[in-house]
Amino acid sequence: MSKGGERKGSVDPDNYFSPMTIETYVQFRVKPLLNIVNSRTPVIAASNLRWTMLTLICTTVGTGLAAFGAKEWVVVSGGLATACTSISQHKKINERLLAYNTASVELQTMLVMMQSLSVVMRRTSATKTKCTECVENAILGTVFAGTSVTVPTAAGGGE
Repeated sequence: MSKGGERKGSVDPDNYFSPMTIETYVQFRVKPLLNIVNSRTPVIAASNLRWTMLTLICTTVGTGLAAFGAKEWVVVSGGLATACTSISQHKKINERLLAYNTASVELQTMLVMMQSLSVVMRRTSATKTKCTECVENAILGTVFAGTSVTVPTAAGGGE
């Protein structure tokens, strides 16, 4: 992966300070963000699967213990299942997974849209605004997914 000062193809490098063209924005900001989102999503999905399976196993063990008359251990199994569910909810794994999947779709859609436009259409103010708002809202969604805050909308409807 290239650093901020390197040149990629015919796109000017991003120095993280000067104004940039939309092509530079897509090359140096959108594509790396898509790679980051796509690399983190499987990790979060695996964590979600692990906690869900652990909860299911604890619940199933509790059912088996109840069937065999070990009622004093059913409480322990139920407590472990509840603890697994609580940890999963505390880490907001489902919310984060949904946010990362949504961000991946939105970033990929924006890349396809930007690649389908002509140079003149890409450089219009409306297209630049649409691209940056979409990308920034997608990434903010992944950040806010781990908190109790909602993503602010263009109308200012955040908490």
